[in-house]
Amino acid sequence: MQQLMILILISVLAWLIVYSFDGGMAYVDQYRINANIDKWRQAGEPVNDSRWRDLQLFARQALARYPDSVDLINAVGRLYDFRAGMTEDHNVAHRMLIKARGYYGQVIRLRPAWPYGWLNLAWVKARMGEPDPEFRRALLRLLALAPWERNTLPSLVQLGVYGWPYLNSDERRELTEYFTRAEQTRRRDMRRALKGAGQFRRYCALMRESRIRATLCSVPDAGK
Repeated sequence: MQQLMILILISVLAWLIVYSFDGGMAYVDQYRINANIDKWRQAGEPVNDSRWRDLQLFARQALARYPDSVDLINAVGRLYDFRAGMTEDHNVAHRMLIKARGYYGQVIRLRPAWPYGWLNLAWVKARMGEPDPEFRRALLRLLALAPWERNTLPSLVQLGVYGWPYLNSDERRELTEYFTRAEQTRRRDMRRALKGAGQFRRYCALMRESRIRATLCSVPDAGK
């Protein structure tokens, strides 16, 4: 009996070691993908096709090794998302966004309480020009999970203004409550987000049309 317990313990420890090693290597792989994307974004220059294909191949191989790594799946989604913005060919961009959407969909299935999966999905749907139920669900899940995080508030505001015409009355009411609270507690961040996206006047017009008092719009503003 004692020998059996020892064998079970050894087996469990061996599994934990292998699992930890795989998790560590998956982290390294997703870090490499994300680091290249961030470097390319900062450079602001077109990425030549050979470098893109090299990273795409690396991403595919990494996913084949670690198909259940959520962070790796998200990184690959970001890679195709980034690729869509690299090309002026609408058809290529659309294909890349469809791929990114698929990976982000996997992320939210595997990690539904992680707000950034929903954020990425909502942005891809917006860029595809598809403010459909999937977009609305992503927007509202993001609103429920992380309304006040520094990195999510600008996207929530911008996506909310974009999606407003396609929301039903209950969804608009929920978003209105958020806008009102944001104006009170994160006024500067909200104004910056709207101006940065060229949505300030659009936001104020939507609030007037809906007969909602928006204090952010009560003072004449030179913003867009």
